[in-house]
Amino acid sequence: MLKNLKKEKVLIAVAGFILIAFLILLSWNNFFVCRSRLDSDMASELILEQSLSERNQMFHSGWYYSTELRILNTLLVRAPLFKIFSDWTTVRTVGNALLFCFMLCSYLVLLKYLKVDLEFSLLTAAMLLCPFSRIWLNIMYEGAYYIPHVTITFFYLTLFLMVEKTGHEANRIKKRGILAGYLLLSVILGMSGIRYMLNIQLPILMTSALLVLFNRNYQEIREKPTAENLKKALKWKPTLYFLLSLIGAAVTVLGYFISERLLSRVFRFHSYSNNKFKIFSEVPLLTQFSKLTEDLLGLLGYSQGVKLFSLQGIRNIAVLLLLLLFILMFIKILNTKNLSYEKKFTAVFFISSFLISSATFILLDTYTSRYYIPVLAAAVPAAAIYWQEEEKKLDRIFIGGGCIAAALIIGLLVWKEYAFDCRDNKNNREDVLAYLLDNDLTFGYATFWNGNVLTELSNGEVEVAGVSTINKDSISYFQWLTFAKYHEPGYHEGKVFILLAKSELETFQSTELSKEGELAYQDSGYTVYVFQDNQPIYSRIAGIMNGMATRGQAEKLEPQAAVIRQGGEIYRDDIKQNKGTHYLMFFCDTQNADQAGVKIRKGDQVLAESKIHKGFNRISFKLKEPMENISYEIYNNGPEEMMVFDLNDQ
Repeated sequence: MLKNLKKEKVLIAVAGFILIAFLILLSWNNFFVCRSRLDSDMASELILEQSLSERNQMFHSGWYYSTELRILNTLLVRAPLFKIFSDWTTVRTVGNALLFCFMLCSYLVLLKYLKVDLEFSLLTAAMLLCPFSRIWLNIMYEGAYYIPHVTITFFYLTLFLMVEKTGHEANRIKKRGILAGYLLLSVILGMSGIRYMLNIQLPILMTSALLVLFNRNYQEIREKPTAENLKKALKWKPTLYFLLSLIGAAVTVLGYFISERLLSRVFRFHSYSNNKFKIFSEVPLLTQFSKLTEDLLGLLGYSQGVKLFSLQGIRNIAVLLLLLLFILMFIKILNTKNLSYEKKFTAVFFISSFLISSATFILLDTYTSRYYIPVLAAAVPAAAIYWQEEEKKLDRIFIGGGCIAAALIIGLLVWKEYAFDCRDNKNNREDVLAYLLDNDLTFGYATFWNGNVLTELSNGEVEVAGVSTINKDSISYFQWLTFAKYHEPGYHEGKVFILLAKSELETFQSTELSKEGELAYQDSGYTVYVFQDNQPIYSRIAGIMNGMATRGQAEKLEPQAAVIRQGGEIYRDDIKQNKGTHYLMFFCDTQNADQAGVKIRKGDQVLAESKIHKGFNRISFKLKEPMENISYEIYNNGPEEMMVFDLNDQ
């Protein structure tokens, strides 16, 4: 007894040391190294949070959100820190450290409910702070995008599992409180976008259904579905959890419709409602599976084409070992006799989440490898469950201990390559930023990836309006992760600048606009043109300006009306070097959601069609046809009139 107690204390001490060391390393990286890797996606979060802190609000109707209105987000932690700190790097560092702690707390709460010993919980928690690859380090720990996702996953899973059990062990008030919390969080998850549904709600529904389907007690009911047997089944735990998951799913869908139908009228954000199923003749299924496998291995730290006997080669071996050991763990967990329903549910939940996400990525046209990060994090509780349930000490040491050792090896090698070896790097925009600050140039224009990052690097002193194109003699706003106020007339008085990357300079110098500004700064990466005021740039902005279109013509489309543009240039997307891809641009002021659209026509034949939403539209088409004799039809099938600002050359 005393010997076991001593072992537990040693394991807790070792695990605590590892966790503290990783928290220190992550904070050191965020304060000293992250600045050199900062990008506009990461910076946009802090820009919004700083503004919300000033306004004492949780949401901003004047902000262009991305694909969802993220309610339970990093802003809940980092926005209040702007009341304390003026340095944005400090806010990111302290805020992220707090987010890491909240994630660990939600994980430990889940495992405590599952009755996993503290030493096993702490040991496996180290994997939640382990950077498996550069993208994992950047997205998970520097940007902290998915920390709230993982935290909410563990917390929501705990609430779900507690609802049914409290019916037997606690009073009604406690049960009702937990149920209310579960339903409230379900609504919020739905309002936050479809990704929470894919990562949490659907896997819970699938898991509860699988545990009903493969439960031995249900075999008799499947053979003899009598009223008596069905009534008996309603009292069984798997049935109650399945019904609870159905209720949660229904409430989550309700939250999603609230977001799509109501919140979308107040806040500016895109949605996944226009996602389409892939055309497998263009991207074969075998290719899809191959890409997913490659991306998953890369996300976990696997590097292709490296020498076997090198640090990266060692990391590859550790990645493969980690995968093998996790597969063995899941096999042993699912074959464990007398495993509690809650523990089995937690293990199967990850499998369901992985399968649903993979199917979504294969079938739909929206996918990026980083979407797997919160899914893979859900596998960590299974490691703790294995440590708790494995009776063979040798297996526990080699399989459970091997998992943690492999994860630590991967993490430390990633630290060496992407943190320690990069500690003296500086952001390649530091020099141009110094010029802007020295010359009191606090407002300007740049393409997205060079815009928001300047604002964070300058602690909010330099504001940048994002533009999507600087083409011929016009500029198009990029309405994504930025403020709408930047697009308003008279927002800024005095000198303004246009910042250009090296790849953008040649195109800009061929425009008349370049002749109205002064080439004020140039280095190996960036060029700055300065203008005495905003008018030369503003007069060329493609969009809605005081009710007028500065490019093309504003046109009112009555209900059930259409207009066909003949001979309009349909731009070729040379950026992707895809000769079959072309695009059109419009700005629409309409309430006719999903009832307005554009058709690409060749005579009477419709080659392609897409919906138009309110605001800026950049619509891509893949066409095999030659572009001669092509026209496009803008139509309004809604009950209200709409204004269309055609941003294409006529």
